[in-house]
Parts: sequence; structure tokens; C-alpha cells
Amino acid sequence: MDTPSFVSLESRPSSPGPESVPFECFTKEWTVENSSRKGTQGFSLIPREVAFIILEYLDDPVDKICLSLTTKPLWVCLSPRLDKDQFKLRGVLPNRVNANHGVVNPWPFFKSPRWRFLERLEDAYWKCCAGCLYLQPKRDFSRSELYKEPDDRFCRAPGNIQLCPHVILTYKKCVSLQSALIKAKKEETSQTPPTMPNLAHQCVLESDQTIVTCTVLPKLSRRRSHLVFRNKYTVSDFSKPIMQAWMSHFGEDALLPCPHRNISTHVLDMLHLHRSWERDIIPKECDPKSPNPWCKFCWTFFVEFETTESSPLGTRSVSFSTQRHFGKGWGLLTNRSNSDAAKRAQDWINRTDLSNIISVVGGRSKGGWYFARTTRWSPGKSSLPTMTWKQ
Repeated sequence: MDTPSFVSLESRPSSPGPESVPFECFTKEWTVENSSRKGTQGFSLIPREVAFIILEYLDDPVDKICLSLTTKPLWVCLSPRLDKDQFKLRGVLPNRVNANHGVVNPWPFFKSPRWRFLERLEDAYWKCCAGCLYLQPKRDFSRSELYKEPDDRFCRAPGNIQLCPHVILTYKKCVSLQSALIKAKKEETSQTPPTMPNLAHQCVLESDQTIVTCTVLPKLSRRRSHLVFRNKYTVSDFSKPIMQAWMSHFGEDALLPCPHRNISTHVLDMLHLHRSWERDIIPKECDPKSPNPWCKFCWTFFVEFETTESSPLGTRSVSFSTQRHFGKGWGLLTNRSNSDAAKRAQDWINRTDLSNIISVVGGRSKGGWYFARTTRWSPGKSSLPTMTWKQ
């Protein structure tokens, strides 16, 4: 029986015996003369048909993407055949605390292809951060964290800010965004026309029952140039069954106005205007009967709540806005030896998706504080995304 050839017609030589041509780079004996050649050079010579067969032979999606990223020609050739959505960060931030007294659940993300791919990319200079879900430079970790397993290792500024399913910010991205806004603000005062870019983002999540729209606008506070996100949420038809169906379709954490509230919980609380806010959830400065409460833990302000009757069936259109304040530089990666470093780290954690997951423990000295996982929920200390704020 003749051995089938995987060489394409365009690359087939005119001489007989074409079967040996595509495998020449693998059968060549390794010598000192060619030891300086890159180890991946042979992959660039693989015929397309052979690459397709190897890709189909691999079962693990991590193996498939590693093969595709070996060389640029292979990536161009194989990337259309990959399921790249499972490697995106979007949609992998589920609620990791359940409603049963806030017990921390095992997070399925650490078994996902994206995380296993990040683990494989680790080297002497880049390490996985279980809080950011990215590879971070080794210098951004304390010495004690480097000895931990990847799924239990946190950099000095862990956590993400999930503004919507498509906009997820790390600490470094928030700092960079703030710097860009400050620079644009200075240029605006000295140049005409203004040079500040339009950074508004609108996200629309539509189901069979209703449409939820979120508009995100990053701004600087007037007095101190602190980074502030102004978000506006609009629900076209709101009722408890409709929102439950919407959240079951997109997930309860598809749009979190803050790490401690989802849309449905906030709207239901706001509709019960005769009830007062729970004191353990709002700051002392907040009026228990205020129509504009704010979160005690992340200082997210909820303002401009409006309802409009939208149909004879009793449904209504609901809209409200939030102001999420992120301050002006936490200095977690640069000023680590400050006496209030642990407090600043905790303030940052409270504003991220890790607010119910980890807490800062330790002293004031440089490197004297660390992150500890939360094992149980304490009333009055943390709130849950589905937890009511009204008594």
C-alpha cells in the first residue's frame, strides 16, 4: 500500500518520492553547526495539511492553542479552527460566594482552558495572579507569594473591576486610564480643539423578555482628579419574573452596579420606598430613608432612580445611575513600604470582584501584609450580590 502524501500540489517537487520532502526537517540529524537555529524553525516548514491533522489529533484546547502560537504562519493557518472564546476573560467572573451565609465556593475558572494556558506560559519573569487572572511581572509579587501555587497566588494589587461583560479593568489599567485622562485634561486647556478622547462605552444585553442597557463613562473628579466611573443602567421592562429570566439567561453577575449588588436587587429595594436601608450596609453618613444610598464597602453611589410605566401589562421602564470612585493612585506597586499600605490594599480589594473573597492581613512593615482567603461570611462585614439592603 502506498503511503499517502500530505504535500499540497503547489509545493510538490517535480522529482519522484515527494513523501520525504515535508518531513526532511524532522529527520535531519542535529549537529553543532545548526544548534544556533531556533527550535521552532521546523514548525514553519510543516505543510498546511499536516498542521490540520496534528490539530485535530490534539484533544486539549490548551495544546491546540500552544501549537497554533508556535510560529506566526501556524497561527494564521490554524487560528480560524480554534474556539478562542473559551480563552477570553469575558464571562469568567461568576459569583464565588453563595447565598448560604456567604460560604466561598470552589471557583470553576481555575479548571478553565484560559487559566491552564496561563499556567503553561509561566516562566522566570512572569507569574499567574489568581486575583487579576493575568500574567503579571515577577516584581509585582511579594517573595512569600512566589512560593505558592498559581491558583492561590496574588500580586500586590489583585482583583478586577468589571464594569460590564466587555470591560474588565485591572489595577494597572485603572492607573493608566487615570494618567491618560489627566494628560488629556492638561492638553485640553492648552490646545484647541480639546484632545480628550471619547471613552464612553455602551453595552446592550437583550433577551426575549427585556433589554438592559449599561453606559460607562470614565471621568476625573473636579477637585482632586480622582478616577470616577459614571454608569447608567436602563431596564426596558422590569418585573421580578422578567428580571429573573434575564439573569438566568445572562448570569446574575452579568451587570453588577457594584461588587455587592446586582441590578434586580437594587431595583426591588428602591421600589420599596417605605422601607429603610439596613445600617450594616450603608455608611453612618447615609440617611436610612435616602433615595440615593451608597455602598459601605466600595463607596459606590446609587443616584437618579426613575421609573416609567411602559405598557398596559403593568411592566415599567427603570433607570438609575452609579458613581464608582477609585481614588487617585493607590501606590500598591510603587509605595509598598508606606505605613498605610495594608489599608490601601484593602480599600482597593473592596472595589474589585475579590471583595467577598480575600482580605488583607498583616502588619505595617514592607512586605508585612498578605492576602488571606475568606472562609465564611460575617454579617455586617460583607454583602452579597443578591442580598437585600432594606430592613
